[in-house]
Amino acid sequence: MFSNHTLQYRNTQLNYYVYKSNKPGKTVLISGGIHGNEANGMFVALEFFQYLKKHSELFSGTIIVAPHLNPEGFKKRNRRYDETDLNRTFTDKLEHPLSKQINQEILKKIDYGIDFHDSGSTYNLVLHARIPKNQCHLKDFMNHLEVPFCFIRDHKNGMINDFMNKLNKPFVTIESGGNYQVNPEQIEKQINLILNILKYNGNLEGLAKRNKTIPIYQRYRFKAKTTLLIYPKVKLGQTIKKGDTIAIAYENNIHNPIEIQSPIEGYIIALNPHNLIKQNEYVFGIGQCQKTISKIQIANPDLIEYKHICL
Repeated sequence: MFSNHTLQYRNTQLNYYVYKSNKPGKTVLISGGIHGNEANGMFVALEFFQYLKKHSELFSGTIIVAPHLNPEGFKKRNRRYDETDLNRTFTDKLEHPLSKQINQEILKKIDYGIDFHDSGSTYNLVLHARIPKNQCHLKDFMNHLEVPFCFIRDHKNGMINDFMNKLNKPFVTIESGGNYQVNPEQIEKQINLILNILKYNGNLEGLAKRNKTIPIYQRYRFKAKTTLLIYPKVKLGQTIKKGDTIAIAYENNIHNPIEIQSPIEGYIIALNPHNLIKQNEYVFGIGQCQKTISKIQIANPDLIEYKHICL
């Protein structure tokens, strides 16, 4: 049985959908849009809901779908709710009224969940999961998430992911894409990973596949120090070695191509899809499996600068 629900807070109406099967099973949340400028998560949740409606007889338990956890941010194409990052308000005290309501009406009822995101910016992220360190109860769960990479990060107080995992309820963040666009191929992959994790948890008929995921412990962001015309030579998810060509760049002199080389080995985890990149815009990102931070020397320091991102 399907039902529509509305969570009301001030002038905000947060709409979500519930499917209750006549077959017993766990309760799961599929959510997106907690950051209002991230289209990927909204589309994944909406597309999954369409699939659920067409094939509801195959599902068990209760499935909650919330495509827009931050409707006010969505209206303004803004990451935040007013001036607040809603995904930093799920603290132990739940001091923000909206996160308190989301917890009361949705989170308390679920056994596990998947929350979908993207970069919320002008660059694209490789499809990956994000989980906090030392979450042993997630180990087998993660083996059934069909993602090529998993970012292992420090605990961040206030994130819905961390809030639920502290309660020993498996909850993962999935990120893919960005640039205020969606990629149909990536949407399909994310629908498939939902279906596989539902099979693993007994909410969907069929045998779940196990998946080998590459852990990422270090992340480096490379930005343009000046306006550049960029012709990329790599793709998202590609393995790279130190010295490999990332892109051919042109500054003021279009007759003088400059080779942008990778200063480290790793994987391309982020890439700007635009060819004309302004100063301070993201050009590419590299992820590494090692647990120690690399020493980096940029070959073109007048064009590219980098920052190590704490996961």
